[in-house]
Amino acid sequence: TVEQLTSCFAVGDTRTMQQDVGFGVVQLTDIAVRALSPGVNDPSTASDVIAHLGDVLLVLWAQPPLARANSDDDRTIVRRPASHGDHLDHIVRSLCRYGSDDTDVMHALERTIRLVRDEVLRRGLPGPLTPIDEGLARVQEAIERTQRTT
Repeated sequence: TVEQLTSCFAVGDTRTMQQDVGFGVVQLTDIAVRALSPGVNDPSTASDVIAHLGDVLLVLWAQPPLARANSDDDRTIVRRPASHGDHLDHIVRSLCRYGSDDTDVMHALERTIRLVRDEVLRRGLPGPLTPIDEGLARVQEAIERTQRTT
């Protein structure tokens, strides 16, 4: 039993995108945020990365939400996996914080989230719509705030 259990885990000194979609989301989001920094000031790269994040989100939304607990006979395994909404929230929170001054970037984020939502509906993907709607609302609020101040 111990051997079977330990074969379920890979141990290494770094996270990998193949085993941890959240790590890939964080890395791509960080690239977009860095592109928006005053020293780099490359909103085109940020917008391109946002489009790639949309592709990642579609792959994620093609997966059903993970169960928080699995029971087998008298054993229960409780997990706390990041949800679909957790991943999207990281993207929206980071880009709204660091990119809200750039309306082109914010509109790219809004378009990408809309596209994800439309594709989830069109394909009948099992991921939940609520986090998408909430993320879209946050981005729209950020756009409206920016437009009021300019």
